[in-house]
Amino acid sequence: MKHYPRVFEEASSHGAALRLIERAAPGQGVVLDLGCGRSPLAEPLTDRGFTYVGCDIDADALADLDERGFETHRQSLALAQTTLVTKLRGVVAGRPLAAVLALDVLEHLVDPVAALRAIRSVARADEVPLIVSIPNVTHVDIGSKLLLGRWDLSDTGLLDDTHLRFFSISELGRLFAAGGWVDSDAEDVVLPLSDQAFPTDAPVVRPGAPLREFLHATRRRADGSAETLQFVRRLTVTDIVEPPYVHEIDERKPLVDAVVVARPGVDPSSAEPLLADLGAQAPPITDAAVVSPAGLGEAVGAGNGRWVVVLDSRTRLGRDWSATIQAGEVRNAGRVVRLGVVVASDAERQALGHEPPAVEAFAAEALRLNFLDPVHADLPGPVVSDAFLVPAEVVLSAGLRPDPDLPLDTALGLWLQRAVMLAGLETLDTPVGIVAHEAVPDAVDTDREVADALDVEPMILPAGSATRLATLRRRLIAAEALTDRLGAETFKAAQLAAQLRRLEHDHAAERAELEKLRAEHARRPSRRLVRLLRRLG
Repeated sequence: MKHYPRVFEEASSHGAALRLIERAAPGQGVVLDLGCGRSPLAEPLTDRGFTYVGCDIDADALADLDERGFETHRQSLALAQTTLVTKLRGVVAGRPLAAVLALDVLEHLVDPVAALRAIRSVARADEVPLIVSIPNVTHVDIGSKLLLGRWDLSDTGLLDDTHLRFFSISELGRLFAAGGWVDSDAEDVVLPLSDQAFPTDAPVVRPGAPLREFLHATRRRADGSAETLQFVRRLTVTDIVEPPYVHEIDERKPLVDAVVVARPGVDPSSAEPLLADLGAQAPPITDAAVVSPAGLGEAVGAGNGRWVVVLDSRTRLGRDWSATIQAGEVRNAGRVVRLGVVVASDAERQALGHEPPAVEAFAAEALRLNFLDPVHADLPGPVVSDAFLVPAEVVLSAGLRPDPDLPLDTALGLWLQRAVMLAGLETLDTPVGIVAHEAVPDAVDTDREVADALDVEPMILPAGSATRLATLRRRLIAAEALTDRLGAETFKAAQLAAQLRRLEHDHAAERAELEKLRAEHARRPSRRLVRLLRRLG
C-alpha cells in the first residue's frame, strides 16, 4: 500500500478540512475519518475535543494510528450501499457523530455515489456534515499537457495511478447531487504550479512561454478552478437528485438573449421602444434584461440562447432583425456575427414611432464599424456592441464577459475582440438596427484602450495572418523608405532655400549700394558745367 502524508500542514487539504469543521462548529462527538490512511488530522481533532475514529483497508496505516492511541477499524467503502450503511453504523456504535471525513477517497472508488448515499444514511438523522477533498482534474497543468498528448500518471498527486474517477467542478456538483449532498462551504487548495508541472521547459508549462500564458489566461476566464489543486468542501444532507449528463441536455435554445444597458444619465424608460421592437420579432424576444453597466457581466452570463447581444437602451431594431439572424443561423453557428447598423440623432429616432422601423428605408449612412481584427491596417471604426452577436458558449464555456472594472465602451470592445479571437467573425452587412449617435464611442480612444488591455497576454490570430502581417511589414518598410527620401529631399530643399535667402540678401545689399552711388552721382556737378562756370568767373 502507498504511504500518504502523516504530518499535519495548515496549507494542505487536511488544514483546509480542519478549518471547515471549525467553521461548522459541530457539537462534541465522533469524527469518523473514512479512508484515513495515517491521518495527519487525528491529533489536531483530538486536541479540539473530538473523538477520532479512523477507517481504512491499509493495515499498516491502521497499525500506525493504533500505536498513536487512536481507535481504528479495517473497513472498505467498496461495498453495496445497504451493507456499507450497516458497517458504518456498527463503527459509530450509537455514539454522537460530529462529522464525517472522506479526504482524497471518492476518486479511488468505482461507485462513489453509492458511498455518498451510505454516508448520508448514517449522517442524515443528526444533519452531520461531510468533509471531502477531491483532486481537480481540470487544473490548468493537466489540461495544457493534454494538448501535447501527455497524461502522466504519478505515484501520488493529481494523477495518482490508483485514481479511478476524475472530477471537474461541474462533475463534482453532479456527484454531490446524486449522492444526496449539497455544497455548503469551501476551502479549496490552490497551487498555480502543481505536481504535474513537468517537464519544466515544456512550452505549456514554463511560466512566461507564450503558449503557456495564453492557455492559462483562457483557462482562468473559463471558471475559478484553473489553479485549484483540490476541492475541499463541507457538505450537508439534501434530497437525492439524478442530474443528466451534459450530453443529454437538449441543446435546442432560443435564438438570441438580449441584454439592454441603460447608461448613466440615460432614462431607463428610453428602453421601452427597443423592448417593443424585440417583442415584435418573429419569434418574439420578451425576456430581455435591462441592466446598468454594473450588472452587465452577470446578465450576459445568465442567458440560455444561442447568441447574446448587448444593446444600448436607445437603439431601435428593424422588423427583419431576428429573421436576418435566423437566415444565417446554421452557417454562422458558433461564430461572432456582425450586423449592419445605421446612426440616427435623437430627433430622428423620436420620429420613428412605436412599430419596428424599416431600417433599409431609413435615410442614414451605414455605420463603418471596427473590424475587430488586430492585423487590419485601416483606421479603426467604432466598436458598437449593438451590431455584434456573441455565441453563448463563448460566454458559458470560455467565461468571456465584459470586465466591470473597465469603462463600458472599453469593456465591450475588449469582450468582442476576445470573442472574435476565439470564435471567428461572420458579417451580415444589411442594416437591421438604428443606434443613437450619442451611443457611438470615440473610435481612436476605444481602439487604443482595447489594444492596451490585449497587450497583457498573448493572442491568437486567424489563418492567413502571417501573409497579411508580411504585407503590412513590406508596406511599412516602403513607407519608411519614402519618408527617409522625403526627409532627404526636404533637407536639400531647406539648404537651397537658405542659399537662396543668402543670395537674395547679397543682391539686396548690392542694389542698396548701387542706389547710394546713383544718389551721390546725382548730387555731384558734371565736368562741362564746372569748366563753363570757371570761364564765366
